[in-house]
Amino acid sequence: MPVFIAKDSNGKVENIVLAKSLELATAYWQGRDVWPISVIELSDDHLREHATGVLPVLNTRLSEIYLNGKVITYRAVLKS
Repeated sequence: MPVFIAKDSNGKVENIVLAKSLELATAYWQGRDVWPISVIELSDDHLREHATGVLPVLNTRLSEIYLNGKVITYRAVLKS
């Protein structure tokens, strides 16, 4: 079953769903007021065809900010 990744006009991920079809994913997004500019589909076929057998879906990095004299550590999502 494919995974669909909805992206906005800036290429940022808006939503990720596992759905039987793009039509069902689109209907779900419309119900949640998500209107993607582009959609990436990841399926078993894509994985079989990929040279390494690994398709990264989400990457993060550890970041820190200083707020009111305190260090706040968080994970930032990297643009793919």
